[in-house]
Amino acid sequence: GAAGESLKEKMAALPETLVNQLHDATLSADLDRMLEVIHQIEKLDADVAGRMRSLAENFEYHKLLVMTTR
Repeated sequence: GAAGESLKEKMAALPETLVNQLHDATLSADLDRMLEVIHQIEKLDADVAGRMRSLAENFEYHKLLVMTTR
């Protein structure tokens, strides 16, 4: 995608099922599951996945929930 694409646009381009799975895993604070889903997202958008991973590893679950709310 274009370099100017916002995070919101990149999130919108991801499959809803993956975003929903990450949201659910984050709600249950299941870090293993979160990282599993992020690994799937990485294949589609490494940039977004990298941001998600750092949020997950820093336990910034609130930001992840906001990101994955549709």
